[in-house]
Amino acid sequence: MLQSPLLFLGDIGGTEVMLISMLSVLLFILVLWRIFRPSKPVVVQHQSTSSVADELLKLQALRKEGALTEQEFEAQKQRLMRG
Repeated sequence: MLQSPLLFLGDIGGTEVMLISMLSVLLFILVLWRIFRPSKPVVVQHQSTSSVADELLKLQALRKEGALTEQEFEAQKQRLMRG
């Protein structure tokens, strides 16, 4: 089935066709994952019952877990510091 579109590759066997097919499927899955991947968790807004230090500790934990990038962490930290 895939041999006719791949004729420009020359004399290829079943193994090569299988490899190309598997790589194509993998690429397709990666593209779909990139499009439909879940969004990053949203940081909860500052609540009056917790201190700025508590919020910073929470942000640090999220950064260590990989839920926040360094830039997101810094932006949230600046937001907390401004009040």
